[in-house]
Amino acid sequence: MSSMVEGTDLWKIYKLDEVEVPALRGVTLALDRGDFMALTGPSGCGKSTLLHLLGCLDKPTRGNVRFEGQDVSRLGDRKLTQIRAEAVGFIFQTFHLLPALTVRDNVVLQLRLAGIGRSERSRMAEEALGTVGLEHRLRHRPQQLSGGERQRVAIARAIAKKPKLLLADEPTGNLDSKMGAEVAEILKRLHRDGQTILMVTHDPGLASQAASVVKLRDGLIDGAKPSP
Repeated sequence: MSSMVEGTDLWKIYKLDEVEVPALRGVTLALDRGDFMALTGPSGCGKSTLLHLLGCLDKPTRGNVRFEGQDVSRLGDRKLTQIRAEAVGFIFQTFHLLPALTVRDNVVLQLRLAGIGRSERSRMAEEALGTVGLEHRLRHRPQQLSGGERQRVAIARAIAKKPKLLLADEPTGNLDSKMGAEVAEILKRLHRDGQTILMVTHDPGLASQAASVVKLRDGLIDGAKPSP
């Protein structure tokens, strides 16, 4: 099994006025193709920062990220945007749905941004919405849906283009336990179908659904020492 994405000696340092604040302090991590990995740990430990680096949303201060064998650490913003649009799907804690658009059109818009042809967009959007059990909600608008249904639309939007890597940042953080369990089941089903998933979560129950769990603490994988 080959690595989908790999980060080596990743540092991310933010500057607050004249003070340097390290969010990551030398993390090395590989996500294999077809894996379902959960990143856990206390708030502020670097989970989302690591997710963003491995998902080509940000660049490391030091170290490198390889996506499907290509070093993407120093690529320009245009090339990174292209990789994200074509190969990475994103699910966030907040749904980021456009209220003026129907459920189907929220998904279709993402496919348009990914460069999918007009003739394919509606079919792919409806297929993805069927995967998450919302084929009966195509013409509804987000405000007509429950929180769990909105997150399922967000999942459909993320998977419609059939991304190589699916990133989920606290995907059940705004949901009650019942709705959270529905989202967890969808993620498990996607993984069984071969989807590579990297997920950040505070929820031990959700983390236990993943095939592997990595715990971070103070910008490091728990138990590791910072690199020099």
